[in-house]
Amino acid sequence: MKISVLLFSVMAMQNCLAQAAQNNIGSNDAINHRIGIYPELLGNGGGISGNIEYVLSFMEDKRGIYLRGGIGYGIDDNTALIESGFLIGNGTRYLDIGLGYTKLALENEPDSEYFYTLRLGYRYQGKKGLLFRAAPMLINKHEPDGSEFQFWFGLGVGYSLQLNK
Repeated sequence: MKISVLLFSVMAMQNCLAQAAQNNIGSNDAINHRIGIYPELLGNGGGISGNIEYVLSFMEDKRGIYLRGGIGYGIDDNTALIESGFLIGNGTRYLDIGLGYTKLALENEPDSEYFYTLRLGYRYQGKKGLLFRAAPMLINKHEPDGSEFQFWFGLGVGYSLQLNK
């Protein structure tokens, strides 16, 4: 149930932001659509994760929003993750602000752990495909016996494909 509410909230936020961006864009500005594929070390997946994301950028690529999903492989368990966020930058270098949810898929444990992440990091998204993310984050980790806050870090390198140019 918590995952369904979070997924609905993320999709609704992305829809509202995309509509607001469309309403504020002048006739000379373009909306760019990108797909990013990359592995991330540590990060939301806990160990190493494979991620795919959709980025909608506007205002001459100086602002953007993204939605990503991934599957992680940790030391003791596997994870599934989603994240949504904002990009603020100059067209190739961005401040990356995101909010995510990760569910640990522990076998034979119905009350397995999950955590929320607040990401504030750096992203380089080159015009020819290179994608690099470095992101410290704050994690609110929930376990069956309580919750705690932790600092964490993620590093990802991959490929970004622009869909509409």
